[in-house]
Amino acid sequence: MTENCYYVYYHRRLTDGSIFYVGKGKGRRSKITHKRNKFWQAVANKHGFYVDELCSELSESDAFSLEISEISRLKGSGVRLTNITDGGEGGSGAPGYWKGKRRPKETVEKMRKALTGRKVDPEIYRKRSEKMSGSGHPRYNAALIDFENIITGETLRLTLHDFCLKTGSQKSNAWSMVYGRLSSCNFWTVKGMRGKNPRLVNIFYRFYHCDFGEVVCTQSDLCRRHNLKMPNLSKVCNGQRKSCGGWKVIEAIHGPGITSSH
Repeated sequence: MTENCYYVYYHRRLTDGSIFYVGKGKGRRSKITHKRNKFWQAVANKHGFYVDELCSELSESDAFSLEISEISRLKGSGVRLTNITDGGEGGSGAPGYWKGKRRPKETVEKMRKALTGRKVDPEIYRKRSEKMSGSGHPRYNAALIDFENIITGETLRLTLHDFCLKTGSQKSNAWSMVYGRLSSCNFWTVKGMRGKNPRLVNIFYRFYHCDFGEVVCTQSDLCRRHNLKMPNLSKVCNGQRKSCGGWKVIEAIHGPGITSSH
């Protein structure tokens, strides 16, 4: 016996009532906001949404058929929907249905066609390029670092960005070397730090907290004293986060093989 507990619903914008999503589900599926695609999230975050139930007490096959026809009708009339596919796939209203399973070829093909031709705003690429190119990214210019050639003994005191330009090293490899993931890069290493982890013992920072004031120490010391998470504090030092547990970075200062570039 077929279970007639499915329904087809619209998600409408709170601002003007226009439809931006067509779905099929059962139970509370229409009200769930997680496990939605990024296009749905963008519209819902900007305009808000409410649920408009189109039809209920359907079998799953009938619900799928109605979902497909509604998506086709609305797209054909020029409505911009956030549905990635043309409908007719997914689990029985349960998010994560496909986790650990192989999607049918028909579903994959629908998703591929739906994404084909989508254009990303060129402004996004421009901003990303400005942030990462040249000397714009703070992680590559936060401090002057003493590098040493392990073959000739030559030394250089440069920012990571200038070091890569001068030696032809890749920034990703040089960054890994400074942070102890690589021992050397193009026969260069951080002076005095062979066999050690510069992230833990080489780079000192001047940290500030509104309750504790200024502190000069390494990342690992601050994490140990105040029970912070190293990945989050590292992002603060790299310029990827503003603060971690209320702690902010003022500058990278003098340490073994490193001095402030300010």
